[in-house]
Amino acid sequence: MSLRAYALFAQLVWLACWAGAQLLVERMGPAMLPVSLYAFTVGYAALAGVALPLWGARRYGLRLSAPTAGGRRGAGIAALTVAVLAGLFGSGAAQQVVAEPPSGAVLVKYFFLFAPMAAGITLHAFFLLPRGLAGPQDHLRPTTLALAVGVSALSVGAGFWADQLFRSVDLAGVQLVLGLFLGLGAALSRSALWTYFAYLLIMQFNTLEEAKYFDFPWAPLVAGFIVSTAALVAYGAATARTRTRRPPGS
Repeated sequence: MSLRAYALFAQLVWLACWAGAQLLVERMGPAMLPVSLYAFTVGYAALAGVALPLWGARRYGLRLSAPTAGGRRGAGIAALTVAVLAGLFGSGAAQQVVAEPPSGAVLVKYFFLFAPMAAGITLHAFFLLPRGLAGPQDHLRPTTLALAVGVSALSVGAGFWADQLFRSVDLAGVQLVLGLFLGLGAALSRSALWTYFAYLLIMQFNTLEEAKYFDFPWAPLVAGFIVSTAALVAYGAATARTRTRRPPGS
């Protein structure tokens, strides 16, 4: 299977798991929330969201942070900064959270819930899919840069359309616009890590402002976080082994 085919396959699996997990939470209701949340945090966020694209990155030799010219990286970080400012202050989330700060326990709970989810969105929408369709080369031409940015925006928009079980496009539209800036930042900076930090910041503040998940049980959130972290550690260990096996100068 080519990188392009794998990226498309992983995208479809990820979207299907996202919608499926949301549907399961809805159908099983509040009484079964501790059970259905495992499908969301472990099945969707950790396995489909994090492990699947990391396996592809390992299989096809993609680097989470690739070298690029200093000017391009600076422009990419500037685009990510614009996305963060728009995501935090344009929505009013930052002002609301500062005015009514959550407790430390809530902050930790939200980190366990949304850190893996943000990682999955970053790895699929801003890393694997644009690299798969636009190419993994470090110096993108204007046409491939535009393709990478457009693909990223459509991917994150489709993800949040699936999140709403395809009933509403309002949130998907907002995420699509943010995805243009985040996708540009990811493509120029060539750094999935910087993109992840930017997206996690946006997601944390906006979900804290909504105050919808304060009562979620801890166990499924911790389980999803552990599985996601294990996938990242396994990827890092495998990448380190590959580097040590390379002959000098390769």
